[in-house]
Amino acid sequence: MAGPLFLRKQRAVTDMKKILSLIPKLSEPTFEQDVSRIKQAASALRPGRERDVLTKKARQMQIAAHLDAWLTSPGLQPPRQS
Repeated sequence: MAGPLFLRKQRAVTDMKKILSLIPKLSEPTFEQDVSRIKQAASALRPGRERDVLTKKARQMQIAAHLDAWLTSPGLQPPRQS
């Protein structure tokens, strides 16, 4: 056993706060710039948990950008009532 449960949870919370502090603050609504900043932050890290979290966050933001582009496209039509 690695220690009492509350100490492991406290360490997990501390680790997550450290990881989240590595993610640049989102100041602009453009996903592409934020994705590139997060990828740069991830590439500066050695392979491990923090790098994996940042890589996952960048991928999630890429997906969000694609969904946003799709949802705001002028070709999107509401369902027709028949």
